[in-house]
Amino acid sequence: MHPPEDFGDNWSDSLERGDLAKLADYFRSRELVRDYLSFINFRVGGSDNIVSLAGTKGRGITFEVPRNSLMTAVDYEIFDDLLIGNFMKTTLHKFDSLYDGDFNFAVTKFGDNGRAKTHREVDAYLREYRLRAGADWYYHRLYENTLDRVRSKAIAYLPRESSTWRVAYQMYRMLVASRH
Repeated sequence: MHPPEDFGDNWSDSLERGDLAKLADYFRSRELVRDYLSFINFRVGGSDNIVSLAGTKGRGITFEVPRNSLMTAVDYEIFDDLLIGNFMKTTLHKFDSLYDGDFNFAVTKFGDNGRAKTHREVDAYLREYRLRAGADWYYHRLYENTLDRVRSKAIAYLPRESSTWRVAYQMYRMLVASRH
């Protein structure tokens, strides 16, 4: 196993001059993120560095991450690599998932991969995506909505020891397994 320093990461490195402005520009350019988050805090080198946004008061994210990996992800617009890397510590404030409000899609899928950052660009991106996918897009949306309902509604409100919960959970697991 290699120490993080072998890859340019040192957890004690602080942000350098201009880094916070670059982070602010990167995240503020994603309009969908500004709609629902009021801040994103980057805890780098033990210090908090807050990017203020216009969304719901108190709703935000704290990412604790080494400076080198953070700035590389922002410079190359590959923030998804940090999210899937399993070493960045993430704390959500007043929401439950990076998929709530579509943070993950707004930043990584639409913004980084699709180069769609404004509401207008995201709308055009999704129109083109639906056009290319045809009926498969509608099937996928129905499938995902059904999964979400089973997961968040049915299972969440049933006592775990009930037979109804067990059946609902088994159905959910089968749906999830069929996706992969």
